[in-house]
Amino acid sequence: MFDSSLLTLEKTREYKTNLPEELRIVKIEKEHVASGLIFQDVTSRFFTASDFIEHGFGFALVDKNNICQGFALTNYPVIGKEVELYFRIGYEDYPKYRQKGLGTLLCSYFIEYCLLNGYTPVWDAANDISSHIAHKFGYIPEEKWYMYHVIKKVSKTKE
Repeated sequence: MFDSSLLTLEKTREYKTNLPEELRIVKIEKEHVASGLIFQDVTSRFFTASDFIEHGFGFALVDKNNICQGFALTNYPVIGKEVELYFRIGYEDYPKYRQKGLGTLLCSYFIEYCLLNGYTPVWDAANDISSHIAHKFGYIPEEKWYMYHVIKKVSKTKE
């Protein structure tokens, strides 16, 4: 978990850079949660599409065909004024955009929106990349935890 008390609009806006011309960032709408990256990663697991539109918010990175290539959004339904940021960039179709700051840019849109609308954006980094981005914005680590992936070995039996 990270402490967000040092977040500022000024620092957040430092990371609002230009996008490649074939990409744009838009507010998430119904079409973005009904299929594709957001559906696979969020609405099919935690929300229904209508629940997200009613109880969540965020921003999508879309290509020239309006296909979502990444997002920064509320991780769970918004109930109070604290919202957990969840972001992902799906580089499967665009490997040339890796390490270009698009995750940071998406997060800057989300954090700015939160700060301007009275929300506290909470960050809970599950990996080093996420932690690195959190530090850029001024988040301060409060607790460190580790995520482990359990891999189950399946043995084949002879029949």
